[in-house]
Amino acid sequence: SMHKYLGKVAKQYGLELKAREWGEMEEPSTNAEDGATFYVTHLREPVDRAISHFKYQGRWNCHDLVFHQNNKGWEPTIENAKNLETWNQTGGHKPIQCKHKRSKGTYFFLSTCAVNCYTQWFSGLSCPNWKVPVDQQYQVAKSRVLKYNLIV
Repeated sequence: SMHKYLGKVAKQYGLELKAREWGEMEEPSTNAEDGATFYVTHLREPVDRAISHFKYQGRWNCHDLVFHQNNKGWEPTIENAKNLETWNQTGGHKPIQCKHKRSKGTYFFLSTCAVNCYTQWFSGLSCPNWKVPVDQQYQVAKSRVLKYNLIV
């Protein structure tokens, strides 16, 4: 994985690797130590990511899939699968409820996203209750992601 590779590179050169995965993204130039920080992000092809996310989290409840052997009588089947057509909300089959909290307030959690995920993640404007237009989210996300030193 990219994380393992960067860890090896950091170790080889005596650097410290700090990783932030799945939670809120850190905007380059907002950290007091930015003079010594090299920002890297890895972006998966968005359509492939969305289909994979549906395949592993959208068709059936993730908890049911992991623990279905304990759930007597339940097996994942076509009949009890959810439809891709309803996987069109910010949180998959329903809007994100903005329930993830940090000391700064509400933040976006990438693994709960199904629509415009990278735009929401990089912009930090993901809560549907805020009613921020997607084109504005896109502009903010673009300006932030272009501050990264390396995009893979």
